[in-house]
Amino acid sequence: MKCTQEALDKAFEMNNTPRKLERVIDPPKHDFEEIVKNSGGRAEAFRRIVNSLGESDDLIDGELVTIRGAMVKGIPRVGTAFIQDKFPGKTP
Repeated sequence: MKCTQEALDKAFEMNNTPRKLERVIDPPKHDFEEIVKNSGGRAEAFRRIVNSLGESDDLIDGELVTIRGAMVKGIPRVGTAFIQDKFPGKTP
């Protein structure tokens, strides 16, 4: 199920906090350095991650981003996100 733009805007507003950015964007194992660079910053990269919930494919800059969280009253709550193919411990 894809989200409406209104739900995505609300999700970004609610989730775009320093603590959430530290948890989702900053860990090196999540491998978002290139997406942050291409987006123009951490918050902008997080916006693209949230917005990908409303798109027909889950690719951001050619990378398949895994997003985990919950839907609460129709608003996505991002728990974590990462590039699964580059995540440590992934077996080939």
